[in-house]
Amino acid sequence: MKAAADKLAEQLLVEEGTPEELKQALEVFLDFGDEIADPKRREEVITNLIKRYGMKTEDITTNYPSNFLAPLDKISNLSFEGKLHGRPKKVAMEKKGSAQTVTTLSFVDLDSSSIEISGKLNAYDREVHAAVVTLYAEGNEFITNQMIYRVITGDPNSRLSENQANEIEKSLNRCRTSLVKIDCSEERKYNYDHNLEFSYSDNLLAAEGWGVKLNGQFVSCLRIKNTPVLYRYALAKKQVATIPIKLLNSPVVKTKEIIMLQGYLSRRIARMKNSKSTSRNIKYETLYSELKAEEKTSSPNSLRNKQAKLRKHTKIILDHWRKEKYIKSYREVKKGRKIHGIFIKL
Repeated sequence: MKAAADKLAEQLLVEEGTPEELKQALEVFLDFGDEIADPKRREEVITNLIKRYGMKTEDITTNYPSNFLAPLDKISNLSFEGKLHGRPKKVAMEKKGSAQTVTTLSFVDLDSSSIEISGKLNAYDREVHAAVVTLYAEGNEFITNQMIYRVITGDPNSRLSENQANEIEKSLNRCRTSLVKIDCSEERKYNYDHNLEFSYSDNLLAAEGWGVKLNGQFVSCLRIKNTPVLYRYALAKKQVATIPIKLLNSPVVKTKEIIMLQGYLSRRIARMKNSKSTSRNIKYETLYSELKAEEKTSSPNSLRNKQAKLRKHTKIILDHWRKEKYIKSYREVKKGRKIHGIFIKL
């Protein structure tokens, strides 16, 4: 890593490459240039070139949130399940038992023309997006990968590995290049208690690359240009859950899978707390589907082991939440001889 950082510094100092190549090299350098032994050389590179290639710098302080914000609306759910990609889809929005049909048109278009990305939006993207929403709502205009990781793990002192940084970066790229369009004119017409706009159209995250000086170090980050579009929509519908962030600091290693698991469980329980009519049961098969743990693996044994591990981690997380008094208790539910799911007592 040190050799690569030194090579980037040399490239930037002597201006080898096209302006676009140099800008990309600068972005990488901001992430990994601290491997250079001489910090004065690092600062020389950044201060000489950061303005020349279109990146601006700010001295910033950060605000760590006490609550995690999670949009619970139907459009957010379908978007991160990958069910709104392509052509506009009709989404039923009428209240249960209503004779009036209310339809909202929505779609997510993934524009991969400017950056190499793959796949539809997924459950991990949802957690990264919610972390950005949480940080932005807390007053953070400039957001680093480290800040995002500390929010989704619930640990203000956690350290980001290179692999974790890469996962967050991929997720941010999908969010930045996904165009969301929502036509909610019917919803606005029939739901007078909502402060809905007639339509919403923006990138899932409207953001640009930036450079900041944080704790005496230059780092790359995103500058959030607009309030995230799905957050605006969910906020207007009063469907944003507020979850104490300390709940996410559970005593399990925060792998990508655990982060998705905690997000899913926290949203399910938040819905229970918001509505007495919401079922207190969480089916394991639904949890497996959310985390893609029902798909075929190399052998039946490996699938069983994966699902058993998810059940084990679910109970560790719920034990933590019980100690934090977020739930009163829980118990596993059987259907015949098979473990079917978990019942939550609030």
